[in-house]
Amino acid sequence: MPDIDAPVGNLELIRKFNGCVDEHGFVLIHVAIVSFTHKQAEAHAMMFDGAAKKDRALMNAGIQLHLDTLNKMNDIFKRMWNVSMAQKYLNFRTFIMGIQGNDDIFPNGVLYKGCSDTPWAFRGETGAQDSIIPATDNAFGLEYPRNSLTEYLFDLRSYRPYHHQKHVQDLRKQQIATK
Repeated sequence: MPDIDAPVGNLELIRKFNGCVDEHGFVLIHVAIVSFTHKQAEAHAMMFDGAAKKDRALMNAGIQLHLDTLNKMNDIFKRMWNVSMAQKYLNFRTFIMGIQGNDDIFPNGVLYKGCSDTPWAFRGETGAQDSIIPATDNAFGLEYPRNSLTEYLFDLRSYRPYHHQKHVQDLRKQQIATK
């Protein structure tokens, strides 16, 4: 098992592709990063509360907590290749391409028998489906140019659970309301 600090060092994967130590490290680094999202949400609440109350100290405390949280997440992410060898990445990340856009292999999508009579085409699993960056973007009112990369990233937002989508949208509305 790779050496990963708390809060995930004592976890074991339930769903594995091939079960190698590199897969374990790769997934648990992402789990460790996501384990700090409650601090991100707390920071956003402080920022917006401070803005609504015109309390600059509270708003600044929220911004500082947000920065500290993103720095912690980034420090964890920097350990990725200490716990998962880059050369082994494709041994367990074979589905990152997904079905959508992978027309050479799945020209007509995939039929999920017993679920639908219509073929479906989904994007592959990726950490870019997480809500961390979109929540940050919306909390701070960041806008991106529309291009093939950002269109892909915006499309991934539809893959998040409903409550994640709503949270990210609510941050945008709060940000607009406090201007």
